[in-house]
Amino acid sequence: MIVMNHTRTKNYHFLDDTFRDCYNSFYGKEAGEMQPIIAVCDDDHRVYLQIKEFICRYNIQRNLEMKVDYFGTAQAVLSAPADYAILFLDIMLDAGYDGITIGKELRKRRNNALFVMTTSRADKALASIGATVFRFLVKPLEPATVFSVLDDLIEHLECDTDVYV
Repeated sequence: MIVMNHTRTKNYHFLDDTFRDCYNSFYGKEAGEMQPIIAVCDDDHRVYLQIKEFICRYNIQRNLEMKVDYFGTAQAVLSAPADYAILFLDIMLDAGYDGITIGKELRKRRNNALFVMTTSRADKALASIGATVFRFLVKPLEPATVFSVLDDLIEHLECDTDVYV
């Protein structure tokens, strides 16, 4: 299968449908089709707007077109129809749920998204072990830190040669 990446063509051979689905959620189902690939789940809409602004700046600097969806509650993100490649999850959410619980539930559903946990409480990091977290960001968020995480996320999702997954 030949797919178009942002600037080059790559040949991917998928050994597992799960990885194909993750790839398709990152790049879109067909070459050139843009899909929302990042979701932010935070009960503070201001944090979402801040992350979205940082991603917009990142898009301009890196000549990308990543889109961002917002979910204000745990139930909203858990019932979302899309599988996202990247999820920014607030560790401290609404009553009964938090980013850690969401991450663990999505893993049970075989969701392979890369989770970035955001929190104002760094002491909660150890509780997220079962969610398999890619990175932690401590609030208040800084553009350079978010940019660095986005660089790492994209590097993790992209390859320069044929990849067997």
